[in-house]
Amino acid sequence: MSTRKISFLTVLFLLIAFLWVDLGGAQETKVPFTAETPVVLTNPGQAPEYSIPYLLAQRINLPITMNLNLEGKELNGFKTLIMIIGGSGKGLGAAGTNMQSEAERAKQLIATAKEKGIKIIGMHLGGEGRRGPNSDMMIELVTPHCDYVIVKADGNEDGIFNRICEEHKIPLTIIEKSLALVDILSMLFGKVAE
Repeated sequence: MSTRKISFLTVLFLLIAFLWVDLGGAQETKVPFTAETPVVLTNPGQAPEYSIPYLLAQRINLPITMNLNLEGKELNGFKTLIMIIGGSGKGLGAAGTNMQSEAERAKQLIATAKEKGIKIIGMHLGGEGRRGPNSDMMIELVTPHCDYVIVKADGNEDGIFNRICEEHKIPLTIIEKSLALVDILSMLFGKVAE
């Protein structure tokens, strides 16, 4: 089994365990935005939280294409792009890339999405532990170009997402628990959780 597959399976296992602990206290959330399928998800910066929305979408039978190396030229046919906003040194190493390359990939994705009228949903789900120079650089780069942003409260204690979203008039939803994404995705895409 390749190192990349082992790394993915490890992250997947940890996220399932994390979500199991994070089940309590789902909050009622109003979503000031709607989006359409087909949906593609990627993580410029290689943050590992990409599996959270991917797994939770399965609860409501919402198909999401996940491509961790997605490039702008591959956006044909999609109506919504979910970008996991963050950066991980370990993730970059495992993917054999660096922040400069990932920043260029993010810029290319944003430009192509805007050109094709594809809605961009930004998500920062790693909380305080995922904040740092790599993540902050990606937050400043990606967030101003999003059409809608979802962030865990503990990843926004300094108000960085409030500042950017207010400045660029972007709707922002702040959640306490990752499980709140089930209802948010349902409302965003008109799906009914089962």
